[in-house]
Amino acid sequence: MTELSTQQVRDIAVRCAGLGSLPSTVPRHPSVPSLLEELGAIQLDTISTLARSHELVVLARLGAIEGKREIESKLWTSPPTTFEYWSHAACILPLSSYPWFAFRRRSFRRRGIRWHDVPSKRILNNILKQLSEGPSTANNLGGAKRPGPWWDWSEVKIGVEWLLDIGDVVCTSRTNWRREYQLADESLLGFKSISQAPKSWITTDGVFGPTDDECLRQLLLASVAALGVGTLEDVIDVHRLSMHGLPRKGLSTLLHELVEERLIDSGTVAGWSEPVFIHPNALHHTHEDSVSTQLQRPPVMLSPFDQLIWNRERLERIFAMRYRIEAYTPAAQRVFGYFAMPVLYGQELIARVDPNKERKSGKTTFIARTVTFEKRPTAEHTRAIASAIISAGSWINADAYEVEVVSPASARSALVRELNKTPTQPT
Repeated sequence: MTELSTQQVRDIAVRCAGLGSLPSTVPRHPSVPSLLEELGAIQLDTISTLARSHELVVLARLGAIEGKREIESKLWTSPPTTFEYWSHAACILPLSSYPWFAFRRRSFRRRGIRWHDVPSKRILNNILKQLSEGPSTANNLGGAKRPGPWWDWSEVKIGVEWLLDIGDVVCTSRTNWRREYQLADESLLGFKSISQAPKSWITTDGVFGPTDDECLRQLLLASVAALGVGTLEDVIDVHRLSMHGLPRKGLSTLLHELVEERLIDSGTVAGWSEPVFIHPNALHHTHEDSVSTQLQRPPVMLSPFDQLIWNRERLERIFAMRYRIEAYTPAAQRVFGYFAMPVLYGQELIARVDPNKERKSGKTTFIARTVTFEKRPTAEHTRAIASAIISAGSWINADAYEVEVVSPASARSALVRELNKTPTQPT
């Protein structure tokens, strides 16, 4: 059984999250599609401060070498190479993983309800009839919103989302940030016809694809690979596999089968009460390797929905940072800011920066509403935070920087001095 230190786990977590090298000099991900394949899923969210979360995830790893339009055109391609579905949350996923979510499509069908009542067959049939004529947004199908519950969704929007849940409809593209729906067919499974599918694939609860156990084995294996190292709860959380009534005991059994087949390893981490599952590839690099490249790795600001930090309990266990997004907290009660982004420096999370942007007279200003040091400020960490802010500023083509509140306040002047070393002028 492999024994790991917390430092080793931290190194592995950073590397497996795609944050272990400098893209501009040592390209680790030659393209947005290959980044998505490696991460397995990128969470989507409507909040946009500097940019939307899926853009921030890509920018944190590839830098400003990819602009917003380029990112979106490579995530939502024609012909499609990705699809949107429920994974960790609402995510964009590689189309290659579509078959493995058959278990979730079946689960939705069995439950017959999401967090709302399923619309009438008349509404569902009308949606399917319209989509038989080609892809469409909810607006074009009959309207996305109405006064009332469920995010003010109309019956048409509720209906088409239900059809997406159960696999009759799929989303592989967007128009002006609106989902574009189309009828699902066998090509999503990677075949021209069902007859070409593996013999083990079956139709259960009206959904054709791998058996539920096949789906779960594949997703568990992919989850261990994405984490590098994780407890049972960590691994389950990647695709939220326990959300549909799947017993943890059954998922644990499947993971131990993968261990017995030597597809993954088991082990322990110093100070952790739970055993861990380890992907063999995670152990290929030693701690000394990561330290030797640490100075070449740029500090970077991470979206609150980034893979490295989306599991808050795991984040605290590995990086000793207690983090909660405060966008949904009343302004007067916020401590770190509306959209505070952790700053990754090497294998440490050293600060949080709550960013915003302002455009006036053709110029863009990056505004750091709050900057909070995680530890006692040092010159090294101050430089790293300034570097991360400047890097994030490059994502929005910032012409100037403003720094408002810094905690501790005594660190503000040093941070401003570091930012003053750039061609732009912070205040």
